Amino acid sequence: MSVSLSHNDEPNSGGKAALVALDTFLRDATRHMAARIAQTDASADDYQNACYELAFAAAELAAANALFEEAEGQGDTLSNDLARSYAASVMPQVILRLRVIAGDIEMQSDALNGLDAVFIADASAKNLQKLGADILASGRDYCAIQTDSETDMARDTFYRLGQNIVAPLAEKIHREDLTIPEEILAPLRDMGTFGLTIPEAYGGIAPDDGENTKGMIAITEALSTASLGAAGSLITRPEILSRAMLYGGTEEQKNKYLPGMASAELIGCFGLTEPDYGSNPSGMVTKAVDDGDSYVLNGAKMWITNSPIAHLAVVWAKLDGDIRGFIVERDDPGFSTPEMHGKHSL
Repeated sequence: MSVSLSHNDEPNSGGKAALVALDTFLRDATRHMAARIAQTDASADDYQNACYELAFAAAELAAANALFEEAEGQGDTLSNDLARSYAASVMPQVILRLRVIAGDIEMQSDALNGLDAVFIADASAKNLQKLGADILASGRDYCAIQTDSETDMARDTFYRLGQNIVAPLAEKIHREDLTIPEEILAPLRDMGTFGLTIPEAYGGIAPDDGENTKGMIAITEALSTASLGAAGSLITRPEILSRAMLYGGTEEQKNKYLPGMASAELIGCFGLTEPDYGSNPSGMVTKAVDDGDSYVLNGAKMWITNSPIAHLAVVWAKLDGDIRGFIVERDDPGFSTPEMHGKHSL
């Protein structure tokens, strides 16, 4: 497969055609990798680098596609040029990632030949200078993210909450290494913030047949303008914890924990990062042993947001070499969450 449309083609046609080709290759690579793992009795850990590169490439392709779709909706040349410029800045790296993946999984990469040429003109210094001048001349606020009225209202509401309640407390919290005070937790709890990504069936406010990711991102951004550490990260940790439980937990576990997490009666934390290996699962040393009626975990985690105030944690450990998540409650024997003091950054 080869695409070599020039910069002067119909608006978006060259870039979009190249993105279609890259999307196709990415899907083929995903299937090829899954087949190799199945055929060789390997695990995803054996292809961790390829999986990482695949996820990164998929995210950058999704962002580029979204910008082209938005440009079509806007219907103006400047939005189109912005989409092409973004694609030009990231697609060469995406192509390199896909070539590396192809090598790791022994897959032919001829379909990628010539795709990078589509983006060369859009990446030139002359083109970028012109684009910058056009943006300034337009007077448009391209930093503002276009969202629906409901999301806009949520963003405005939580921005005011952040400025009025979080911002006056943020410096003291950081300088004195304080846990998050009830003055911040109470209004967030009352507004249902901790249930943003938990379905209504389990006491949250996300639709049962979809997600509320857009609202969660907008609210996190609004609170983070006051303080990421004192407010913004408060709802990102429950978000990844609830997603892990929704995708991997039993129905009994979901019914037991998710309603309390949605109301913030239960504060949770996500125990992945380790002192010596960071957030690299392949280097994880925390171990789990099946003890018959329960699992015994042995290891240490570090930099775990919300851990000092958490009622429960999902702790990641290796069970017979496979990575698994284990729900640990505050009163479980041997479980401790010491506070860390003197931190200078998140």
